Amino acid sequence: MTFSWTPHRFSGGTLALDVANSVILRFDPERRTDRYADHTAMDAFADAANTHCADAGFFGRLTPVKPDNRKRFIDLRERTDAHFRAEVLGQSTPAHLADLLDAVSAVIRRSGPGKDGMPLDTATARSALMLATHPEPQRVKICANCQWLFLDRSRNRSRMWCDMAVCGNRAKAKRHYDRQRGGLAMRLRTVIAMMLAVAALAGCQRETNPDILKLTGKMFVFNYRLAYATYMIVLSKTEPVPEGSTVVATFENPAGGPPLTMERKLFAKLDKVVLESADITCVKKEQPYGVTIEVKGPDGTILQTLETTVTSKLDQSILPAKALVVGPGYDKNPEVFKDGKAPARFETAKCG
Repeated sequence: MTFSWTPHRFSGGTLALDVANSVILRFDPERRTDRYADHTAMDAFADAANTHCADAGFFGRLTPVKPDNRKRFIDLRERTDAHFRAEVLGQSTPAHLADLLDAVSAVIRRSGPGKDGMPLDTATARSALMLATHPEPQRVKICANCQWLFLDRSRNRSRMWCDMAVCGNRAKAKRHYDRQRGGLAMRLRTVIAMMLAVAALAGCQRETNPDILKLTGKMFVFNYRLAYATYMIVLSKTEPVPEGSTVVATFENPAGGPPLTMERKLFAKLDKVVLESADITCVKKEQPYGVTIEVKGPDGTILQTLETTVTSKLDQSILPAKALVVGPGYDKNPEVFKDGKAPARFETAKCG
């Protein structure tokens, strides 16, 4: 079957992740495919990236990896995937970052000026280094369908798929098929769940049932460059969950008004669940803010309710009144940096 580097193959949102995604079905031993195993395809990737990669043009014209550097390039690809995947899953260690930096260094030390452009391995090393120091590391995600890594550039960081037109539609089609095929089974499961729930209530055993999720971390995250804060909740899975289960989080709004609500699908293969709220303002130091988390089964039944509070040692005043950078390139905000120059002091955020 003929293979080509189509636009979908560049859904990572940045060169380093596009390269990492050159391994298809990475964790399926029987179907795993390394597109770079064919050196012709590896060379063709550089040319296709000049057209389809989100970073196209940022590194100049990309040229193929020199044969002597291919082994180091593959090592860089593997360490890039290992580091950023561990970051998303909440399993990152200093060794992951050290391995990535070693691979970046190995490539850059042997890179030289290209006659016709920048070699793909050099550009990938630079892209990985830029991504590792990204001001919003939580924007790196794992596609809920194909497990590729991608950079979520959406305003509210709500993307679930590397490519909505491909993976998003496949997931929707699968859900429709499962509903049609498993309607009876779902009804039976619902009846059984209701019977079990009645039995549990009758025996007053709710408090002894194992919890599905355990709270392992909670904090406020203050993004100084973009002038906003968010809640961040980290949960660990302690029990298997039915396919199609979701977690719903309700956050107290520090600015007053209606609470903030978000919903995420629970994936069987992911042991960590990271919940980050929409942008918030008016966080007060030492003030506890309430958070309620519900785990819902595929039929909407509440399987677990968890309530907690989050308290910050900082408040709104540490943030600037306006974002310091704007746009996808994080350019200086002209409203703050007049004529490109930093003010003598940054105006701080105020609330009410």
